Amino acid sequence: MLKRRKSGFVLAEALISLLLISTAITFEYEQVRNFKQQDARLKIEYQHVSAQRATAIKSWHDYVEK
Repeated sequence: MLKRRKSGFVLAEALISLLLISTAITFEYEQVRNFKQQDARLKIEYQHVSAQRATAIKSWHDYVEK
């Protein structure tokens, strides 16, 4: 009977460990996914701002030359 309890305890411990590891992996996956999405958005925004900056500088030079 003691061996059966020990086996049950080991099984429960293994399931809890598996649950904790799965939760940690899921959390890390979400963090990486969110980081990649934010990185992509920031790169697109940076490209737009750079284009606007170039346009503004060109407009300023055109204005100054007049």
